[in-house]
Amino acid sequence: MREVELSMLRARLVEPCTGADELPRFFLTLPASKTDPTAHGAARGHRCRCASLASRAVCPVCAALGQIAFLRRQFPARWTGGVPDWDLPFFPDLHGRACEKPAVVGTLVRAGGFLGVPLADAGGTMRVSGHIL
Repeated sequence: MREVELSMLRARLVEPCTGADELPRFFLTLPASKTDPTAHGAARGHRCRCASLASRAVCPVCAALGQIAFLRRQFPARWTGGVPDWDLPFFPDLHGRACEKPAVVGTLVRAGGFLGVPLADAGGTMRVSGHIL
């Protein structure tokens, strides 16, 4: 996922569910991507990995479910019947709008720094960018 896809992802396209094994999971639908220029969409399923990880903080499903809970608290007027409005970004700015590319890249760079990821290699080439995901 590139930074532009991340910034344009809508909360409504992240669908939480419980699998047959009762582990939380979600389906992420990308309406368009670099490999899908006709915008037919591609859905990707993700399962909770907490049992195999040292920390729930790095489980993508638990992080996504936490983000959905945050969006419900932060923007309650943008939900109807437990479903987010079509225009609510999954990662909005403080005003509930889609973030612009520089802000998304800046967030990724900062997260890399917090995680101790070297931001550049020995030659000075950036390792953390909008394509890191």
